[in-house]
Amino acid sequence: MEEWLRGEWEAFRLGMENADRKEQMERELGAHFGSGDEALDPKMESEWLNYIEEFERQFEHAQRIPLRQFLGYPVVKPSADVPDEALENELNALFDLLVENNVAVDCICEVDDRELYRFIVEELLDEEIDDMRIPGMICHYTYDEFHPNDIYNVSEAVRSLVYDLLRGSPEFQEYVLHNFSRERLFTAHGQPQSLEELTQRIEDWFALRPEVADVETEIVASAIDSDDAHVEADVRWTTATGVITQGRALCWLTRSPYGGWDAVQASVPGVPL
Repeated sequence: MEEWLRGEWEAFRLGMENADRKEQMERELGAHFGSGDEALDPKMESEWLNYIEEFERQFEHAQRIPLRQFLGYPVVKPSADVPDEALENELNALFDLLVENNVAVDCICEVDDRELYRFIVEELLDEEIDDMRIPGMICHYTYDEFHPNDIYNVSEAVRSLVYDLLRGSPEFQEYVLHNFSRERLFTAHGQPQSLEELTQRIEDWFALRPEVADVETEIVASAIDSDDAHVEADVRWTTATGVITQGRALCWLTRSPYGGWDAVQASVPGVPL
């Protein structure tokens, strides 16, 4: 048999086998496979299905254990017992151990080495993890999920709000409301308004909003007072026809009961809120 024909037959056979496996997984596991999966190379798809099956097999019987147990009870020093000159080596050794066990730790905001070492040794090692080891599967932790950086988060909340108002898809304009508080709301001029009134303002804005080609947002000031925050940002947005609108955005936010921050009042250049 010609080599190319053998390859074609193998791909066909593997494709049929993959289809049968997916049907079984849909039946037994409640899995759902989109039409885009058909474009996968049959060999790659087979490896992907192997991964899913192995994950389900291990997950069914996996126990929750402390991360230190998952890592083999490593001997680590408390942060206070590590001198400055030894900190880099201790931290690198700790990261090497994590990588060897397919565990990743990173930071969204800058964190100094001493604090990062303390966090891993004195907090993270006590976190529970599923006792599963699957090639290619990485358990990922982010420092900021445990210790949120409020200044960063309120700044990102304002960036998201500005972007959603100016470049958000009209078909999903209701998602703009996810940036706002459900408890108390004010117009850009400081008058109390209901969620229904804000919703109508957003609908009206999207009905007349021109096509926006570019948005630039630069945070210039942020202040946190317990569960309230105030952010100022320079905003410049350009329509598809080249018309530029720019100015200072002012946003007042409150800490969300679901995590993150919600806008209570927002004044964005060119946007009637």
